[in-house]
Amino acid sequence: MKSIVAFSGGLDSIYVLWKELTETSNEVTAVYFGTPPVVETIKAKHRLQAFTNAGLSEFLALKMNGIAATIQQHTRSFNMAVVPYDLSKIVRSGSNHAAVLRVKWAIDRINAGLADRFVSGHCRDNDGFSAKAADTQEAHTASSLAMDVFRATATRGEYALPLQDMNYTIANAYAELPQSLIDANLSCEAASQGEACGVCYKCRMHQLAKDKLA
Repeated sequence: MKSIVAFSGGLDSIYVLWKELTETSNEVTAVYFGTPPVVETIKAKHRLQAFTNAGLSEFLALKMNGIAATIQQHTRSFNMAVVPYDLSKIVRSGSNHAAVLRVKWAIDRINAGLADRFVSGHCRDNDGFSAKAADTQEAHTASSLAMDVFRATATRGEYALPLQDMNYTIANAYAELPQSLIDANLSCEAASQGEACGVCYKCRMHQLAKDKLA
């Protein structure tokens, strides 16, 4: 069986990729989709104003290669691919949500028999309610939108959300992953060449998880 794992370099996606590599014998391809949708926001905040698009992309590519190499050292060999997409089309809800665009890309490969399973690291903490959902408490999250698309258009295969199935929190990653993988992650929303800012939402959530485990 062949698995495609959505891979951002953050702790959640590292954990998902690590689980897929250690708990299955599938042929695994980790796919990094373009540059993060938050790049323009990041550049305008904290200490990244001087970072050019080219410089940021180069840094992310080097960092991603390093993370992939570290994961492979702890698990087994896997393929790595980068898929660019038009970030200008991405929105936080609806058919152009990043999660939907990613699953559409995977569906094309699954329907063609090139893969059997698409694995995403969406969980309760990172799934992102749409604006409507936040106002109405309607739980139509990114992964549920993507799942609707998968069920409607995939003719075979599986869209897997293992973190949701296990009620994952960041504490799971800190408790189970090797320390070198935790250290390698790109979860900070405003990291400057590998240095976490310590103040963004993700940094605060990571510190909370560490405090609970201490």
